[in-house]
Amino acid sequence: VCNGGSMIPRELDILGVYVPPILIVAICALVAAWATSLLLNRLRLWRYFANPQIAFLSIIVLFFAAFDTLLLPV
Repeated sequence: VCNGGSMIPRELDILGVYVPPILIVAICALVAAWATSLLLNRLRLWRYFANPQIAFLSIIVLFFAAFDTLLLPV
């Protein structure tokens, strides 16, 4: 469903279920952060973080902000 005449979707129809676009961005951010975490584990870089859980949450927020800016037009 588009609002007015603009092409910005308010909701996405996925198999008959209306999903807000921000949920898709959040899921993409979580998957990207998880992949980054696997890469950091493989390269043994997590040991340089004092608190890996907070670093993982920060990576999620960074990916969320990046994907929100790039994928959802204003």
